[in-house]
Formats: sequence, C-alpha cells, structure tokens
Amino acid sequence: MSTINGRACVANGTPVNKVFSDGKQVYGRNYIKNSNQTITINGDTQHYITIYGSLTNEYWTFSADVKYTLGTDASVFLSIYSADTKIVYNNASVPIVNGKIAWTFKPNDPAGVQLLMYASSGAWGTTPGKILEVRHRRLEKGSVVTPYSIAPEDVLK
Repeated sequence: MSTINGRACVANGTPVNKVFSDGKQVYGRNYIKNSNQTITINGDTQHYITIYGSLTNEYWTFSADVKYTLGTDASVFLSIYSADTKIVYNNASVPIVNGKIAWTFKPNDPAGVQLLMYASSGAWGTTPGKILEVRHRRLEKGSVVTPYSIAPEDVLK
C-alpha cells in the first residue's frame, strides 16, 4: 500500500517519513496515533489536552481542524512544556484560518517535552465558557504542512 491522502504512506510494510513530488514535500509521517478521532476540550472542566508527549529537539509542525462549539475565539493556544523541569519553552496563539491551525516549532530541550493545546487564545486557565472540537490532528517532522493522513501505526495494526 502506498497512498497519501487520508491514509498513511507505507512501502514494503515500513512507514515512509516523507514523500516529494517535483521537488515539493507532499506527504509527511503523522506521529499522532488515533488522530482521526474528534477530541473535545471543555474549558469549564479541562483547560488543556496533551497532543503529544515526547518531542525531540528538532523542527515539528502541528496542524488540525478546529471549531468552537461554545464560545468563540480567533485562535487557539499551544504550548511546549517539560513535565520534568516544569519549564514552558514555547507558547503560541495560533490563528484559526478557515477552520484550520498550523504551527511550526522547535522545542529546544534535549530531554523530550510535551505539546499542549488550550481552548483559548490567551494564557493558561482562561478557558471557561469555551468548548473546542479538534479533528484531524497531525504532527510531522519538519516545517511543511502536508494534507492530513493517519499515523502508519493505525494502518499497520
């Protein structure tokens, strides 16, 4: 199997990390398992979710389809956090454009850190009264946003 849109790219039973066409990247491996499931962040009961728990010190791009079902905002808040050192390395208020977000970042922590998502564009704990639905979560290495596909592990089960 070797398809790109909506499915993982696998060649000879091994996940392919990137695919290029005419010199442009058209596919990047999604590192988030079960990313086709819709998740909800309810700002009244849970201020954030962990998108991914062990980022390495290189460039990553996170993208997703997002929609506020209660309350409104023009962006969502993403954060790179180390549970070991309790240090926040990067914060970003990522704008929602046509129902989508995308953020490229580099954690700058060799120990591995977490990517967190808040149901708000502001600082931590300012999410009451907002519910955010997140679909088609995608985390890929590098700085190019490519079309959504599931993680190879979801295909190779």
